[in-house]
Amino acid sequence: MKLPRWYLIICHFAVPLIFAWGIKMQRCDPLFLQWEVVVLLTGVSLPFLLPLLALYIKGIGKEGVIFNDVVSKSVSAETVRGIELTFADKRPTRQALPQISDLGVRARKVLRTLWYFQRQQFGEAQDKRWGFGIHPSAPDYVEFRAGATELLTSGLIAEDRRGLVFLSDSGMEFCKQHENELGDRNDMWTTFGPA
Repeated sequence: MKLPRWYLIICHFAVPLIFAWGIKMQRCDPLFLQWEVVVLLTGVSLPFLLPLLALYIKGIGKEGVIFNDVVSKSVSAETVRGIELTFADKRPTRQALPQISDLGVRARKVLRTLWYFQRQQFGEAQDKRWGFGIHPSAPDYVEFRAGATELLTSGLIAEDRRGLVFLSDSGMEFCKQHENELGDRNDMWTTFGPA
């Protein structure tokens, strides 16, 4: 069930107001916040608190809390093997490919990793895509994110809701054309866990 936007806006104000009222009452009467009142305040705030948690938190796993990207500017989508992929901005499907010299070191590392494992896993198959992602708490996440953002902007890769990146059709074509120029195969990500 999708909640209306106006209810989510009300939730953003209601939760702080409920707890601010509790703090004010505690300052007026130091014996006000007993365990019964805390349970009552929590119960009253749940209809407002739970939708906010569902909006901002995707899940909790062994890696910790996984947050939803609620400020994404994605506007178009493509489907590869049933996974919804989004591009950073609206572009025509057939656009001029960038030059390899236009790509930064981080973007080339992401592209090199995708191309190497795409060919290793699926060969020349055009209907299958290999993807990977780096967890936000990993030390090399900033490097990955900077490279992925550059490639998303140029339309060479796509990203799914989990944060995994995949070569787009343009990206496949680009990698075929510039395979020798992608650089050192020692400079790519090689160790992955299950998504």
